[in-house]
Amino acid sequence: MALSGLFSLNSTTHIVQLKDFFLSDHIIDGLEAKNKTEALQTISFFASQFISGLEHEEIYQTILERENIGSTGIGNGIAIPHARFKAVERPVLMLFRSHDGVMFDAQDNKPVHLIFLVIAPEDASPLYLKLLARISKLIRIDKVYADIQAASTSQGVYQCILSADAEMGSF
Repeated sequence: MALSGLFSLNSTTHIVQLKDFFLSDHIIDGLEAKNKTEALQTISFFASQFISGLEHEEIYQTILERENIGSTGIGNGIAIPHARFKAVERPVLMLFRSHDGVMFDAQDNKPVHLIFLVIAPEDASPLYLKLLARISKLIRIDKVYADIQAASTSQGVYQCILSADAEMGSF
């Protein structure tokens, strides 16, 4: 299944929409991890299955280096680990939902239930930053977070995110 949308990775005027980087197959529901390290190992493994040219260990080590700078656990049950790679041609967004929560060194010291992973090309800085900002803004809307948590299937989560993203418009 191809990702939709035509854009220039270096464009500073492109309106970022999550549908351009996010497929329903990119949702892993029921993440089981006891801690942040285990969660990062698991999300790296799944990402390596969807992103050609990247190995599990390379993804894990790069995300871990970023986490060592500062946790991407932004609070309110959300984390947005992210990394850029030369081998990646276009950004990819994945979502991992943990029903029990994972201690992720979040800013509020509470468990994380939604982990959005962003993998992007090394040379896609403007687009990469817009994508991170869009996810952060969208998921901080209480109704969106609650709807994602209430969705009973991965397809329901996917539809919730895309609907909320479309309603949010451009920013």
